[in-house]
Amino acid sequence: MPWLGFSKYAPPVATPIGLLETVVETILPFMLHGSDGRGYQSVALPNIPVVAGIPIHAQATTLDLNTSTFRITNCATYQLR
Repeated sequence: MPWLGFSKYAPPVATPIGLLETVVETILPFMLHGSDGRGYQSVALPNIPVVAGIPIHAQATTLDLNTSTFRITNCATYQLR
């Protein structure tokens, strides 16, 4: 389950399944990831100058089917252009 946020926790919040770094502001649809361990999802954003330069943070929870355990991914930050 991936999510986006416009801010991060400082310091990250420790949970039993990993560090929660991104404030959950928008939950994205469920997605699968490939054998490379990466998930890909597109998000439509308005094409307006006011959003340029805004950082957006993404994080997700994953389920390992081999061990049946959940974990939280690292946070990825993108700069909107």
